[in-house]
Formats: sequence, structure tokens, C-alpha cells
Amino acid sequence: MKNWRKMFLLAAIMAATSAFAVPTFTPVIDGVKDAGWGNVPDISPSSQAQPITFNLDSGLYITDDAANLYFGFWGTPDPWDDAANVHIHLLIDTGTVSGALSACWPPVGVNYAMPNRPEYAIMMQWGDYYVGDTASIGESFVMRYNAGSWSQVEPQIALDAGGSDSWTEIAVPKSRINRPVEGQPINISMWLRPSFWNATSPGGVACLPAQANFPSDNGAVSGRTLTVQQAYMMQVAANDTVRPRIHQVKQIDRTGVEIQFNEPMLEQTLGSSLNYTTFGWPFNGSRYITTQSVGINNFAGFTAGNTYSVLCLPGIRDISSNSIDPAFDSAGWVAPTYADVTFRVIDQSATHDSIEMKGSFNFYHEHDNFWGGGNQIMYDNGTHGDDVAGDHIFTLLWPLVPSPNTYEWGCTDELDSWLVVEGNQTFNIADATPITVTYTIPSLTIQDVTVTFRCDMRCVFDPIDSVTVAGVFDNWTGALMTDANSDDVYELTIIIPAGSSRAQEYKYRRHADLGQTYYEDPMPNRAFDITDEQTVYDFGIQLFANYECVPRIQEVRQIDQTGVEIRFDKEMSEPALSILANYTMFGWAASSIRYTSPYVVAFEYPTGFAPNVTYSVLCGQNITAVDNTPIHLDYDSAGWIAPDYADVTFEVTDQTATHDSLRIRGSWNWFHEYDVAWSGGITWLYDDGTHGDVTAGDHIFTTVWVLVPSATDYAWGVEDELGNWLLDGPDQTFNLPDNNDVTVTYTITQAQATTADATVTFLCDMQCQPAGYDAVNVAGTFSSFTPVAMTDADLNGQYEIAVVIPAGSPSLQQYLFLKHTVEGDVAEPIAIRQFTILPGQTEVNLGNKFFGDELCQPTNLTVYRVGNSIELRWSGPDRAAYQVWERDVPDQIAELGAILGTTSAKSYSYSPITPLKAFYQVKTVMP
Repeated sequence: MKNWRKMFLLAAIMAATSAFAVPTFTPVIDGVKDAGWGNVPDISPSSQAQPITFNLDSGLYITDDAANLYFGFWGTPDPWDDAANVHIHLLIDTGTVSGALSACWPPVGVNYAMPNRPEYAIMMQWGDYYVGDTASIGESFVMRYNAGSWSQVEPQIALDAGGSDSWTEIAVPKSRINRPVEGQPINISMWLRPSFWNATSPGGVACLPAQANFPSDNGAVSGRTLTVQQAYMMQVAANDTVRPRIHQVKQIDRTGVEIQFNEPMLEQTLGSSLNYTTFGWPFNGSRYITTQSVGINNFAGFTAGNTYSVLCLPGIRDISSNSIDPAFDSAGWVAPTYADVTFRVIDQSATHDSIEMKGSFNFYHEHDNFWGGGNQIMYDNGTHGDDVAGDHIFTLLWPLVPSPNTYEWGCTDELDSWLVVEGNQTFNIADATPITVTYTIPSLTIQDVTVTFRCDMRCVFDPIDSVTVAGVFDNWTGALMTDANSDDVYELTIIIPAGSSRAQEYKYRRHADLGQTYYEDPMPNRAFDITDEQTVYDFGIQLFANYECVPRIQEVRQIDQTGVEIRFDKEMSEPALSILANYTMFGWAASSIRYTSPYVVAFEYPTGFAPNVTYSVLCGQNITAVDNTPIHLDYDSAGWIAPDYADVTFEVTDQTATHDSLRIRGSWNWFHEYDVAWSGGITWLYDDGTHGDVTAGDHIFTTVWVLVPSATDYAWGVEDELGNWLLDGPDQTFNLPDNNDVTVTYTITQAQATTADATVTFLCDMQCQPAGYDAVNVAGTFSSFTPVAMTDADLNGQYEIAVVIPAGSPSLQQYLFLKHTVEGDVAEPIAIRQFTILPGQTEVNLGNKFFGDELCQPTNLTVYRVGNSIELRWSGPDRAAYQVWERDVPDQIAELGAILGTTSAKSYSYSPITPLKAFYQVKTVMP
């Protein structure tokens, strides 16, 4: 769900503007919009496509100076609310005859058919490489289209800044884009997409200039085509009188060598043999030419260990026609040794049409920990080392330079899904001896399986922003886990579809520290195998990185005037808890242990704690967990301030003289504090001359109960020994603002009873509740507050049950809904609900109730303008009502706006438009 700020949508449509709106100036690249950018973009806004929350509708600003071309725009990191980073393609045509026909990063499925197809693409992406990291610009670089393919221009973009929910700006050196001159028109277009490359988001989703047939959401199909671009006239001439230099010469493989230059070159000067003198080898033609490099062939091959060199003649020039610097026009190298490595991948399930190999090597066939060499196609056609065509044994003969480091490798399918399941494959190359390495793809599953992961983070003391699980099942991208009940145990249930690998590996990951990812290192990957006999897998709760929890004091709470309780975060040894000598008390001295449990010890201090005085306790090292782990030295003591109490005498008169025993319940907890959930349980009343009772047997039941003063009125009521609620009317209330004692009374008169059987329908709406429950129950006076199971027959999130309450039951009934979790039943955190059955009434429908009265807020708010009318549409919970608000300024609370109206539908229209107001909000309200 988007936060409130992202739910405000600009309704006013900005007017289209002509080009050249931004005059030339040099902005500070810092993610802050300088005044020089002005307010009118160069490329017209109104993208005609979702998501307009990215603010493509705010337009694209362009300017230039002698050194750089500058772009500015407003951006939102996750406009689709799906934790998919934004990838931006900013396309530039500098006036060449030809350009790219499709995007530089397949398989995004966007084709280019503009009048002037681009030769350059500025690629930007938000966030890091795992799901959900959308905080800032993660990477920006320039791609160059040449000879039918895209390649990255080095060095990368000089500056970029912004990202997140801010102004974003980038500076691109003119030298990286063919050095356009003053007055030269360049053609610009822009589009974006989510980072997910899968069947649900293969294509672009929004573009500038506007194009009506471009896809409108991240479920777009591939194969869409850009046909529109807009011209920008360069305003300042570029200056360059510095001669180019050879940056380095590097051998590519046995028959190729690459010359790299320090700046963009005139490419037509790089391909002629007349512009080179070679020493010890023949020039056999150019293999490729890029803006700053040329690859040259030597069909005879280079001999390992021999020294070679090359001299660039003055005909080699940069794009400003400066000839090569004679002081830096030659370079030499020693030819490396290569070993032929035959990579073999056996597809034993015969399910793949193509397979690609990649590993820890670079473009030059050297060892590279960053795997910079990219994917290499493998063959099953009898070539490139393959023995038998069509046998589903894919092969590639690939030379590599020997290295003291261990090479790693693996393989992917045609969708770039990782196929290796038991860790990267490894091999070593010590010399030129040929080797063969083989990997067999495991057989695949035949049915969907459901897998539940639970990661216990209670033993992790480092910061935690989020927890994910990544594995073979999601190509190690990572899926977000949730902690619905805030117990530090994160959970996720996924479906691994049929056709997946049987051998699965995974690891949990902690995310914190401004987007850093921490794996369960150094432990190996967790693993499990999927069989044909099992469709559900649940591994129970697993400790992150198998950390062993050292027990700690979780909290110290005073129970009443003479008791105090210590609660631990791990199951403890109760014999150790029961020994008073294992504790040191400061300001008090316990006389005995009141009780223990696996996680709790309580002490009795008969002298009593003085109100508002600070006390503390220290646990000795003999206090251990059940696994004999001693208590953590940094968490072995705790203090508290003793609360003040007031004596409350509860007095209930039974005028009917029909009850043998009575008890009360109220809005307090186990620690005698105010609690709206009434979690303190039952307190018995007495008619035996004790506990404040004056006269035994007079049917006046009494108890004295200490409570902590509260600014909120306490509520209470009476029930009999069977749990039947005896109040004839609303809950009783009293205030307790200070420590003055009070007496509260209630009289039981002849109870009104129902005169006929009544069928009561309970409806509990769970749409707004997070996952983590497996059942919903209702409990009330009709069941002595024993939970009764409800059902959701149509799986729409609304649980229902009809209960027959027999004649003669109390007319006033109370109840609460409960959701069942792994920890047990969790009641609604609200005051007890109640209703009255009228005399003779046989049918009672209580209507739809949202669990805990919690309302989920609407999402995907979209504003449409039609003539002089506005239509708002949104997504939200069924069986709810909505209020529509209008405001002048975003980020105001709703009460400072004007309410337009209330509707039960998920759309709202009104007219005429208020000229000065442009921001809207929709709030869910109780039906």
C-alpha cells in the first residue's frame, strides 16, 4: 500500500510547450532543482500512460554547456507498489544515418521505429540488485549502438544525483555522445519499466513524448514500439584541442587484440591497416570498433610468452579531428597462455531449447570475481566441441588464462533463470593443459508444491529493516517475509511450480544499513529435495545463521504491591530460577519465589514497594537457559519505577438470591493496569466475610482489587460461575485519576431473559488483516466465551456463522472475534462487543464487522478529468464505505481538507472542478 503522500495525484494537466524552454546554464548535480531549470520542460509532459506517479507528466528538462548535456526530471522509486526498481531508458540520436532497432537490455521487448533511431541510451536504475531496494539511483551509464549491437561506453556518466522521491538530474559529457556542435539538433525520447524481467512485466510502461499505444502498466506485453521523439537544439559549442592517447593494449584471445583510447575517436580512422604499424604480428582486419576501442585480428595467432607491440599513426584521430599524441601512440604486451576448457551441460530432462554458460572470467578470458564476461551460448549442434547434435548435451569450447584463483561457473536457460542448484561449479587452471568440466541439470518436479519458510531473528542483535528468503526457486532474487504478530519470527509461504528443480537451496537475508544485504554467512546454503509424494513443505522455525540465543532479560514488571515479575526471551532452567541466591536485589529483598514458568520468575516482597521509587534486580551467571547457556552479561539486569495503586472495592448485590458465586472482569491486565482488551482475566467475589466482605451469606459479594490510576475510565461487569454475563445494560464504568481508594457497586435485579430461540448471524471481515492466521472464531456469553469456528465459504475474506441462542438466555449478549495463529487465539484489541435480543425476536443480523475495527485504506487512486468533471477511481476493501476529500496542498491531514461526499462504490464523480484545488484523498470509513 502506498503511503499517504503517494496517494495524492495531481489533477491539473499542464499545457504542452515548445522546445528550447530551458536556457543554457550549468546546474549543480546534487538532486536539487536549480532555479536555472525553470518551470517549463523541453519535452512536453502528459505521458498518456501509467504510472503518472513517476511524474513523467512533469516532463523532461534539457540544457547544455561547453562540456555536458544535462537532463532533469521528477522520479518516484516504486510507482507500481510492487517492490520493482525503476529502469529508465533515455534515448539520444545525434543525426547519424542509422541507429538501434530495439532496446539495449533484452528481453524487455521494446522496439525503436522513430524517424531518427538512437545511437546512444542513457541507462539508469533505482536501487540495488535485490527486491524492494528502491531508495536511490543505483547505476547510470551510457550505451552506444554500433555495427548492429549495443555496448557500454567507458568511462560512465560523469555525474548523477537524485532518485527516490526527488528531483533527478544527470550530466553526460558531450565527448561520450559524438560531440554534437552548437545549433545541431539531437532527437530525444524516454521510457521506463520495472526491473522485473518475467512474463508479467516484459516491456516498457510509460514514455515521453506521449504515445497512446505504449503500454500502461507493468503487466504490459512485449513487442511494443516507440515511434515518437522530440528535437532539442544544442546551445553551446564543444571545445577540444587535446590529442587522444592509447590507454592500454590488451589481448582478447588467441587471435585478437584490443587497443583502448582515453577518449571518443573518429571510428572511420580506426579500421584501416594504413593507420597502424605492427611489430611481430600481421594486421588481418578489425574485429569490432566502438567509440573508444578497436579490436584487431591476427589470424596466425599470438604465441604465448612472446612480446608484441603496435604503433598508431597520425591518421588515428579523435572526434574533434585531433591526431594521436606522438608521446602516447604505441604500446606493447606479452601474449598470455590459454587453456582450452570444454564446458558441458547435460539436460537430463530434455526440457531446454538453449542454454548459456557464464563464470568468473571477463571479456579477455581472465579470472574475474565479478563475472564480467557475460553469458556465452552453448551448442548442441555438433560444433564448438559438441559431439552429437540434438542429444541435449550442450557444449562450449572456451579458452581461459591460467590463474591461481579457482574459477567458478554455472548455466542459465533461455529466460536467464539460474539452473545450478547446489552452488557454483568450480575448477582450477594451473597451465595450458586442456580440461573438461561437466554439470548435469537435475530432473524437474511434476506438480506444484507449497513451501513455508519461518526465520527466527530473535537471536540477531544487529539492525533489521526487513528479512527476505532467496533461493533456487526465485533465481536468488529474494522474496520479502513478514512478521504479522511482531514476535521477530518472519514467515513466507510460496508455491514452487511444476517444472522446477527438485534440488532446492536457499538462504535467509537481513537488510539494514541503508540498503545493505547480509546473508547467513559463513554457513552453507540451506537445502531440501522435492519428491513426487509430498506437496507441502514446512521446515518449522529456523534460527537466522543458526545463531544460538543467549538468554536476556526481556522486561521487569511489578505485578501488584508486593510482587514483581522478570520475563526472559528464551526458555530458562526453572530450577535455576527458583533459587533466591542467584539474584541480587537493589532497594528491596524478596522473601520467596511466588511462581516460575519456562520464561518467567516472580518474587514476593512482603514489605511492599513504595510508590514512585526506583528498584532493580541483577541475575547471576547461575541463571541459565535449558541448554545451560548463561544469561547475557549485557542484559542481566533491569530496573523499574514502582507504580502507585488505589484500592478499588467492588460490591455486587444479588437481589435475586440465586447465585452461589460471582466474578468480575474489567478493562485491566495482569499487572493491574488499564487495558482496553480486558486481558486481566477473572477476579472472584466473596460473600464469606473476607476480601472486604462485611457480612457472610448476605448475598452481597465483595472483593478489594488494586489498580493503577488511569486517565481513561475503567470498565467492568459481572458474570456467574458458568460465564453468563449478568449486566442488564452497558458495561459499568468508574474513573481512577489518582491513588485515592474508591468503592463501586452493582445490583443484580431479576435478569431479563429472551422469550424465544434467536438465530444470530455474526460476520467478521478480515480483508484488512495481514497474513499469519489460519482460522477465525467468535466467542461470547452465548458460548461461555469458548471460541466457535467461523467459515469463509466463498474465500472473500468475510467469515460467517449463525448461532442459535435459546429462549431463557440473557437478553444482553457480549462477544469478540478471535484469529487463530501459531501462538494461539488472538482477540480483537477493542472493548467487548455487545448486542441485545428484543422480546420475541427470532432473527438477529449484526452486520459486517471489520476485525478490531481496523480499516485498510484504498490504493491505486486515479484521477480522470472529462470536460468540467472529475472522476476518481480506486481499489479498496469490499463491504466498506469511502469518504472523498479535496485539498489545496498535499500532506495535509484529511480534516484540513474539504469532504466532497461519501460513497459505497469504488468510484466518485463530481463537477464543476474547483479551480484552486488539485489534490485528492480517499479514506475508508465504517459501513
